[in-house]
Amino acid sequence: PLRQGPGEHVDLTLEHPHVAVLGLHRQVVDVLEDIDEMTDDFGDVSGFDALPQPRTTVLADGASSIDRPRITVLQARDLRLAVFGDATLSFPTSFHQGIYFQNGVPFGLWQDKGGPCGVLAAVQAHVIKRLGRKDVLACTSEQREASLVQALVDIFFACSPTGSTCRIASPGRPGEAPATRAPEYKPDGYTELMAVYDFSSRAEAQAYVARHLDDFSDAGGRGVIWCVYSAVLSRGVTAMRT
Repeated sequence: PLRQGPGEHVDLTLEHPHVAVLGLHRQVVDVLEDIDEMTDDFGDVSGFDALPQPRTTVLADGASSIDRPRITVLQARDLRLAVFGDATLSFPTSFHQGIYFQNGVPFGLWQDKGGPCGVLAAVQAHVIKRLGRKDVLACTSEQREASLVQALVDIFFACSPTGSTCRIASPGRPGEAPATRAPEYKPDGYTELMAVYDFSSRAEAQAYVARHLDDFSDAGGRGVIWCVYSAVLSRGVTAMRT
Protein backbone atom coordinates (compact mmCIF):
# COMPACT_ATOMS: atom_id res chain seq x y z
CA PRO A 1 0.00 0.00 0.00
CA LEU A 2 0.87 3.64 -0.26
CA ARG A 3 1.27 4.74 3.34
CA GLN A 4 -0.55 7.92 4.32
CA GLY A 5 -1.58 9.45 7.63
CA PRO A 6 -2.95 7.37 10.49
CA GLY A 7 -5.83 5.22 9.35
CA GLU A 8 -5.40 6.10 5.67
CA HIS A 9 -4.10 3.71 3.02
CA VAL A 10 -4.18 3.56 -0.74
CA ASP A 11 -4.13 0.01 -2.03
CA LEU A 12 -1.73 -0.41 -4.94
CA THR A 13 -2.42 -4.01 -5.85
CA LEU A 14 0.84 -5.92 -6.03
CA GLU A 15 -0.79 -8.96 -7.58
CA HIS A 16 -0.97 -7.01 -10.83
CA PRO A 17 1.44 -4.07 -10.38
CA HIS A 18 1.47 -3.25 -14.09
CA VAL A 19 -2.28 -2.53 -13.88
CA ALA A 20 -1.71 -0.06 -11.05
CA VAL A 21 1.07 1.66 -12.99
CA LEU A 22 -1.05 2.01 -16.14
CA GLY A 23 -4.01 3.31 -14.16
CA LEU A 24 -1.95 5.93 -12.35
CA HIS A 25 -0.26 6.95 -15.59
CA ARG A 26 -3.71 7.60 -17.04
CA GLN A 27 -4.50 9.80 -14.02
CA VAL A 28 -1.34 11.84 -14.64
CA VAL A 29 -2.30 12.27 -18.31
CA ASP A 30 -5.81 13.37 -17.27
CA VAL A 31 -4.37 15.99 -14.92
CA LEU A 32 -2.13 17.37 -17.67
CA GLU A 33 -5.11 17.54 -20.03
CA ASP A 34 -7.08 19.47 -17.39
CA ILE A 35 -4.19 21.92 -17.09
CA ASP A 36 -4.19 22.30 -20.89
CA GLU A 37 -7.83 23.41 -20.76
CA MET A 38 -7.11 25.87 -17.93
CA THR A 39 -4.39 27.60 -19.97
CA ASP A 40 -6.29 28.06 -23.25
CA ASP A 41 -6.87 31.79 -22.61
CA PHE A 42 -3.35 32.69 -21.45
CA GLY A 43 -1.46 35.41 -23.25
CA ASP A 44 2.15 35.10 -24.33
CA VAL A 45 4.39 33.62 -21.69
CA SER A 46 7.88 34.86 -20.90
CA GLY A 47 9.35 31.45 -21.69
CA PHE A 48 11.96 29.17 -20.21
CA ASP A 49 14.33 29.10 -23.18
CA ALA A 50 18.07 28.60 -22.79
CA LEU A 51 17.95 27.59 -19.14
CA PRO A 52 21.36 26.71 -17.69
CA GLN A 53 22.53 23.25 -16.82
CA PRO A 54 23.84 22.93 -13.26
CA ARG A 55 27.42 24.05 -12.82
CA THR A 56 29.47 22.54 -10.02
CA THR A 57 32.37 24.42 -8.44
CA VAL A 58 35.04 22.52 -6.53
CA LEU A 59 35.88 24.33 -3.29
CA ALA A 60 39.28 24.62 -1.62
CA ASP A 61 38.51 21.84 0.85
CA GLY A 62 37.63 19.44 -1.96
CA ALA A 63 33.87 19.77 -1.45
CA SER A 64 31.64 20.91 -4.30
CA SER A 65 29.04 23.63 -4.51
CA ILE A 66 26.38 23.74 -7.21
CA ASP A 67 25.59 27.05 -8.87
CA ARG A 68 21.83 27.59 -8.80
CA PRO A 69 20.78 30.64 -10.80
CA ARG A 70 17.11 31.30 -10.13
CA ILE A 71 14.31 31.87 -12.62
CA THR A 72 12.89 35.33 -13.25
CA VAL A 73 9.77 36.59 -11.52
CA LEU A 74 8.01 36.71 -14.91
CA GLN A 75 8.79 33.03 -15.42
CA ALA A 76 7.53 32.29 -11.90
CA ARG A 77 4.31 34.12 -12.76
CA ASP A 78 3.80 32.14 -15.97
CA LEU A 79 4.47 28.87 -14.17
CA ARG A 80 1.91 29.63 -11.46
CA LEU A 81 -0.58 30.65 -14.15
CA ALA A 82 -0.02 27.29 -15.84
CA VAL A 83 -0.55 25.32 -12.63
CA PHE A 84 -3.33 27.32 -10.96
CA GLY A 85 -4.80 29.62 -13.61
CA ASP A 86 -4.08 32.52 -11.24
CA ALA A 87 -0.60 33.77 -10.36
CA THR A 88 -1.77 34.92 -6.93
CA LEU A 89 -2.53 31.33 -5.90
CA SER A 90 -0.02 28.81 -4.63
CA PHE A 91 0.18 25.29 -3.20
CA PRO A 92 -1.69 24.52 0.03
CA THR A 93 0.39 23.59 3.06
CA SER A 94 -0.45 19.90 2.56
CA PHE A 95 1.88 19.94 -0.47
CA HIS A 96 4.78 21.19 1.64
CA GLN A 97 6.31 17.80 2.22
CA GLY A 98 9.03 15.66 0.78
CA ILE A 99 8.78 12.42 -1.17
CA TYR A 100 10.14 9.98 1.35
CA PHE A 101 9.81 6.42 2.64
CA GLN A 102 8.66 5.08 6.00
CA ASN A 103 10.38 2.04 7.43
CA GLY A 104 7.11 0.23 8.19
CA VAL A 105 6.69 -0.67 4.51
CA PRO A 106 10.02 -0.93 2.65
CA PHE A 107 8.77 0.53 -0.62
CA GLY A 108 5.97 2.74 0.75
CA LEU A 109 6.00 6.52 0.34
CA TRP A 110 4.52 8.52 3.21
CA GLN A 111 1.77 11.13 2.89
CA ASP A 112 1.43 13.55 5.81
CA LYS A 113 -1.89 15.20 4.95
CA GLY A 114 -4.68 14.92 2.42
CA GLY A 115 -3.95 16.70 -0.85
CA PRO A 116 -0.84 15.47 -2.68
CA CYS A 117 -2.04 11.87 -3.02
CA GLY A 118 -2.17 12.07 -6.83
CA VAL A 119 1.45 13.17 -7.05
CA LEU A 120 2.67 10.60 -4.53
CA ALA A 121 0.64 7.79 -6.10
CA ALA A 122 2.20 8.44 -9.51
CA VAL A 123 5.71 8.46 -8.03
CA GLN A 124 4.89 5.36 -5.98
CA ALA A 125 3.79 3.49 -9.09
CA HIS A 126 7.06 4.28 -10.86
CA VAL A 127 9.05 3.27 -7.75
CA ILE A 128 7.31 -0.12 -7.75
CA LYS A 129 7.91 -0.46 -11.48
CA ARG A 130 11.63 0.24 -11.00
CA LEU A 131 11.98 -2.09 -8.01
CA GLY A 132 10.27 -4.94 -9.82
CA ARG A 133 7.97 -7.59 -8.40
CA LYS A 134 10.83 -9.62 -6.93
CA ASP A 135 12.42 -6.83 -4.87
CA VAL A 136 9.43 -4.70 -3.92
CA LEU A 137 8.78 -6.36 -0.53
CA ALA A 138 12.41 -6.92 0.43
CA CYS A 139 14.21 -3.89 -0.92
CA THR A 140 17.12 -2.30 0.89
CA SER A 141 17.30 1.41 1.66
CA GLU A 142 19.86 1.77 -1.13
CA GLN A 143 17.58 0.02 -3.63
CA ARG A 144 14.57 2.13 -2.78
CA GLU A 145 16.57 5.37 -2.96
CA ALA A 146 17.87 4.37 -6.37
CA SER A 147 14.34 3.48 -7.49
CA LEU A 148 13.07 6.89 -6.32
CA VAL A 149 15.76 8.67 -8.35
CA GLN A 150 14.88 6.61 -11.42
CA ALA A 151 11.14 7.09 -10.86
CA LEU A 152 11.41 10.88 -10.73
CA VAL A 153 13.53 11.06 -13.86
CA ASP A 154 11.18 8.62 -15.63
CA ILE A 155 8.25 10.92 -14.89
CA PHE A 156 10.03 14.09 -16.00
CA PHE A 157 11.16 12.58 -19.31
CA ALA A 158 7.71 11.04 -19.87
CA CYS A 159 6.14 14.50 -19.53
CA SER A 160 8.40 15.93 -22.25
CA PRO A 161 6.66 16.21 -25.64
CA THR A 162 9.71 14.58 -27.28
CA GLY A 163 10.66 12.24 -24.45
CA SER A 164 14.31 13.19 -25.01
CA THR A 165 14.70 16.13 -22.62
CA CYS A 166 13.47 17.16 -19.20
CA ARG A 167 13.58 20.09 -16.80
CA ILE A 168 14.20 19.73 -13.10
CA ALA A 169 13.17 22.33 -10.53
CA SER A 170 15.01 22.69 -7.24
CA PRO A 171 15.17 25.20 -4.39
CA GLY A 172 17.23 28.31 -4.94
CA ARG A 173 19.74 29.82 -2.57
CA PRO A 174 18.35 30.27 0.96
CA GLY A 175 17.58 33.81 2.03
CA GLU A 176 17.34 35.30 -1.45
CA ALA A 177 14.59 37.74 -2.31
CA PRO A 178 13.12 38.38 -5.77
CA ALA A 179 14.82 41.32 -7.48
CA THR A 180 11.66 42.51 -9.24
CA ARG A 181 7.93 41.97 -9.11
CA ALA A 182 5.52 41.02 -11.85
CA PRO A 183 1.95 42.23 -12.41
CA GLU A 184 -0.72 40.06 -10.81
CA TYR A 185 1.87 37.86 -9.10
CA LYS A 186 1.95 37.17 -5.38
CA PRO A 187 5.32 35.84 -4.16
CA ASP A 188 5.11 32.60 -2.17
CA GLY A 189 8.72 32.53 -1.01
CA TYR A 190 9.88 29.58 -3.10
CA THR A 191 8.54 29.60 -6.68
CA GLU A 192 10.27 32.87 -7.57
CA LEU A 193 13.50 31.69 -5.90
CA MET A 194 13.79 28.25 -7.46
CA ALA A 195 16.35 27.09 -10.00
CA VAL A 196 15.43 25.14 -13.14
CA TYR A 197 17.83 23.09 -15.26
CA ASP A 198 17.60 21.47 -18.69
CA PHE A 199 18.77 17.90 -19.29
CA SER A 200 19.04 16.10 -22.61
CA SER A 201 20.70 13.05 -21.07
CA ARG A 202 18.79 10.68 -18.82
CA ALA A 203 22.05 9.57 -17.19
CA GLU A 204 23.00 13.17 -16.34
CA ALA A 205 19.51 13.88 -14.99
CA GLN A 206 19.68 10.79 -12.77
CA ALA A 207 23.14 11.78 -11.55
CA TYR A 208 21.86 15.26 -10.67
CA VAL A 209 18.79 13.97 -8.80
CA ALA A 210 20.91 11.37 -6.98
CA ARG A 211 23.36 14.06 -5.81
CA HIS A 212 20.55 16.33 -4.67
CA LEU A 213 17.92 13.81 -3.65
CA ASP A 214 17.39 15.69 -0.38
CA ASP A 215 15.75 18.47 -2.41
CA PHE A 216 12.96 15.98 -3.15
CA SER A 217 13.03 13.61 -0.18
CA ASP A 218 13.55 15.84 2.87
CA ALA A 219 10.46 15.16 5.01
CA GLY A 220 9.93 18.82 5.88
CA GLY A 221 10.85 20.16 2.46
CA ARG A 222 8.89 20.84 -0.72
CA GLY A 223 9.78 17.77 -2.75
CA VAL A 224 6.17 17.26 -3.87
CA ILE A 225 6.11 20.81 -5.25
CA TRP A 226 9.46 20.43 -7.03
CA CYS A 227 8.11 17.23 -8.58
CA VAL A 228 4.97 18.97 -9.87
CA TYR A 229 6.92 21.94 -11.20
CA SER A 230 9.49 19.67 -12.88
CA ALA A 231 6.72 17.70 -14.60
CA VAL A 232 4.95 20.85 -15.82
CA LEU A 233 8.18 22.48 -17.00
CA SER A 234 9.26 19.28 -18.76
CA ARG A 235 5.97 19.31 -20.62
CA GLY A 236 6.50 23.02 -21.39
CA VAL A 237 4.41 26.00 -20.30
CA THR A 238 3.88 27.02 -23.92
CA ALA A 239 3.33 23.45 -25.14
CA MET A 240 0.53 23.03 -22.62
CA ARG A 241 -1.49 25.62 -24.52
CA THR A 242 -1.50 23.69 -27.80
